[in-house]
Amino acid sequence: MIFSTKCQHAIRALTYLARSGKSCAREISRNQKLPYHFTGKILQVLQKTGFVRSVRGAGGGFVLTRPASKIRLIDVWSAIDGTEKFEGCLYGLNQCSELKPCPLHENWTIMRRHIEKNLSNQSIADLTYPKT
Repeated sequence: MIFSTKCQHAIRALTYLARSGKSCAREISRNQKLPYHFTGKILQVLQKTGFVRSVRGAGGGFVLTRPASKIRLIDVWSAIDGTEKFEGCLYGLNQCSELKPCPLHENWTIMRRHIEKNLSNQSIADLTYPKT
């Protein structure tokens, strides 16, 4: 899987917020069956990276900072997991490069571009409502 557990939970939290409009960490945790403290930490990261903002007071919680259709999966993935390990050699070889490729280099480059393209074309909104 390309997404870490943290990133998977972040995507689920964003998808839930896209459906509900506004929600608190406890509600997201309960609805998505995620550990409460982990959900709180994920929401803090999502707030620091600009995907959500907190609303204080009675009935407060978290809301998306922009429409779900404008939140691309590649942006969430980059913000939560980073892309460093995805960019390196599939074998983990330090000397692998365009000039000195490993046996999987060319195929991995093609697969990586395909994955990046798909993640760039998918938004949180695409995960929110099933297509019929």
